Amino acid sequence: MRLFLTHCFTGKDNQTFDIGRLLWAVGVIVFLAYGGWHVVKNHQFDPVGFGTGLGAALAGGGLGIGFKRDTEPCSHS
Repeated sequence: MRLFLTHCFTGKDNQTFDIGRLLWAVGVIVFLAYGGWHVVKNHQFDPVGFGTGLGAALAGGGLGIGFKRDTEPCSHS
């Protein structure tokens, strides 16, 4: 599990911590928690709105990581 998390939150070299990936993960977790809280509190769920919002959050994070891919340190092993 530790190796999996290391690969998720580091750059191409798997050694340099990447704050962008961490913020992306935290943002998605907060989005899911807020959606769950809304369902518990209001007893309503809008699957189209939820899917659109989650898709936008995931796409935004992916684009952010993609834009900076050329600046990430890489391992030369």
